Amino acid sequence: MLSSCPIIDVIVATNRRSPFIDAALATVAAQTWPHWRLILVDDGGPDPEALEAAASHLVEARVIHRPHAGVSAARNAGLAAGTGQLVAFLDDDDLWDPRRLEAQVTALRVASEAVGAFCGGYYIDADGRTFGTGWDAEHVERERMIDGSVPAPRIVSLLVTRDTCLRVGGFDESLVLAEDNDFVLRVLQQGPLTAVPEKLVGYRRHGGNASDEALTESRRATDRLLAKQIDAARRRGDAATAALLRSHRQRHHRGAANKSAAVLWLSLRRRDGRAFLDELSWAIRHAPRFTAAAVVRRTCRVARRRRDRGR
Repeated sequence: MLSSCPIIDVIVATNRRSPFIDAALATVAAQTWPHWRLILVDDGGPDPEALEAAASHLVEARVIHRPHAGVSAARNAGLAAGTGQLVAFLDDDDLWDPRRLEAQVTALRVASEAVGAFCGGYYIDADGRTFGTGWDAEHVERERMIDGSVPAPRIVSLLVTRDTCLRVGGFDESLVLAEDNDFVLRVLQQGPLTAVPEKLVGYRRHGGNASDEALTESRRATDRLLAKQIDAARRRGDAATAALLRSHRQRHHRGAANKSAAVLWLSLRRRDGRAFLDELSWAIRHAPRFTAAAVVRRTCRVARRRRDRGR
């Protein structure tokens, strides 16, 4: 049950003086929901004074400086430092609509059984221009998110109760990638989330696309976290959740097979034997049937294109 005016801890974990952080923090200051406190966690950044200056114009702000330990440890430090009934996470380059927090608090009041609320969002570039279609937020059963048939909410759009954060143990500091997806999946296992269909979060993409290596490692990190959660559900005797997570992992393997096939083709074209064998090893262990089918489909497409060019 929410209090009459629940305080929201807004946690920003960063290890830099982002060129976008002033704009990000300004959107917190502009919130129509006034009951928030900012916790800016400096994860061993090179210019702590600059982060102090960035937060200095926000009355309800606290800056925590700590040695570099990764985003999960930084977010956990923010959770430990806060006392608010609700928690939101802001990246140092994203933007919030002024109504974001108020709309989500209102949704939580209506859905009293929910452990959190999420909203839709849109993409912005380095210059703040909107592009693409963004993503929507719809009311669906949490089981469909746990089994992967519907995408789980992005952490940048999530407002969650502190009690839930504590029950799931915060963020897994052993994970280097996909730690946010791991956290959201564990939150979903605690209870339902309610949706605010409006696009109230601006997710910034800048600095070029992620490298092929980073995308490959992110895919594998997702596989590892799903395996870890399946094992945890099995150990606590939660057969139903374990089954949902196994379905999620199978769906992930099916989707990952297309990417794996692409990596195999690309490494062959580059004559990168090491990358080819590494990817082939992953495919054989985790998704042999799906990857083989994806390779066949890709081979057929290439053959058709070559045939059409030869006409």
